[in-house]
Amino acid sequence: MKKNAVLIAAALAALLFVGAARPGEKTFPNAALWLAHWQEDIRPFWDSADALGDPPGNYPTSRDMSGKPTPNRERYSRMISRQIYTYVIGYALSGDGSLLQKAKAGIDWLLAHAKHPGLGYHPILDEKGNPLPGKSKTAQDMAYCMLGFAAYHFVTGDEACEKEILEMRNLIMEGPFWDKRKGTVRDAMDEGLKAEVEFKTPGNDLVAVLDQVNAYMLLFCNQTRSPEYRGLFLGDLRRLADRLVTGFLDRGIFWSTELNRTDLRADHVDVGHTVKAYWMLHEIDRQWFAATGVHPYLALLQANVKPLLTSAYANGLGPWGKYFAGSFDNVIADNPDWWMHCECDQFSARLSLDDKSYIPLLARTTAFWLNGGFIDRRRAVRGVRSGIKWDGRLYGDNEEWDAKAHFWKNGYHETEHALVLYLLSCQLQEQPALLYFAVPSEKSGAFQPQPYLFQGREVSRAELGAIQGTPLRKIRIGFDSLH
Repeated sequence: MKKNAVLIAAALAALLFVGAARPGEKTFPNAALWLAHWQEDIRPFWDSADALGDPPGNYPTSRDMSGKPTPNRERYSRMISRQIYTYVIGYALSGDGSLLQKAKAGIDWLLAHAKHPGLGYHPILDEKGNPLPGKSKTAQDMAYCMLGFAAYHFVTGDEACEKEILEMRNLIMEGPFWDKRKGTVRDAMDEGLKAEVEFKTPGNDLVAVLDQVNAYMLLFCNQTRSPEYRGLFLGDLRRLADRLVTGFLDRGIFWSTELNRTDLRADHVDVGHTVKAYWMLHEIDRQWFAATGVHPYLALLQANVKPLLTSAYANGLGPWGKYFAGSFDNVIADNPDWWMHCECDQFSARLSLDDKSYIPLLARTTAFWLNGGFIDRRRAVRGVRSGIKWDGRLYGDNEEWDAKAHFWKNGYHETEHALVLYLLSCQLQEQPALLYFAVPSEKSGAFQPQPYLFQGREVSRAELGAIQGTPLRKIRIGFDSLH
């Protein structure tokens, strides 16, 4: 008991030392707070000339803590796509048309430089936009190349983005990436998509399958108004979900590969990937039930999710634990990573619509996010760090762990976190969730979006005029009844 008291005191002291942005304020549900968080804490690091690149759209993958590009000049296509997502969702939250222009610059750069016609996307470009030759193409990279396109399609209904998503879907689900014998997505292919190559370890990898759902398929399926495409993607999502369950789930944990059932420290064996897999199954189950009246994964979710998240709440001080101590419902309190914290918050918030017992838990975890060391308040550009200590303190001068932009860190996770917590806060506070969209004037009447991955009822629509520098018009839509 004495040891626990010391730990709690240390954690609280660390939070106070770092400095709470809004001490004592309720963090969840609090829709206004999450809008302000994106504008004040996330946006400054990404909304700058240094982030936009030269020419605009040639976003640097690696930038230092002050936001300046680092000597590492490689551009990862998946990170360009994640930055597109950041600008698009920032527009959806704020209505600032300049963010949509920044997103479009990234889309144009990807199409002009990274697209490999008929063969997906080149994974790495040099600083001028030239593809680096001889690089294999992983299914995970191909999925995340679609993230920005799916976000832009969500906000604009853009047909060119739809075309890219459909082309990638065909490569993954029917083309070279689909292993008909195993009924799964191959991990990686060579540059010409002629032969399968080793990814990281032997066996099919979890992220080859999971990230097709997470990065673009689920969002596109929820937004398309085409019955043909919706039916096609619902079938794909069911195939992928079944593969997640039969190929990777064992004893409540989603393991790194179809072969691993013992190494709890293998890459991708962690709370973040397991929670994300359950969240995707939850959404697919909801979508499938709406279409067919059948809940394919409900029993599995009911058995495993609450024990997992309760244990992942770790020591109750605010961070989510990230590693398993032998079982899915025995999570070690450990130094948190930013993206896992986001995933756990998002799924818990999603579940809080039906189970209010998650709300007090989220009040602590979201306060830890906002008031601990994740947010860099020591620099004008702010931004979100990759990792901090379990008590909210920083690692010191370790720039690798403090980094805010690198080949696996961009604005995607923290922006989705702000969006999801905003939307679900609105529902819990019984107020309309307002999102901004942008469509050509001739299509505005027929444009019928849904609130991100969720279903909702449109309760208001305001036409707000042309967006400067684009052929699009701004629309603000209010949603309620999120489910």
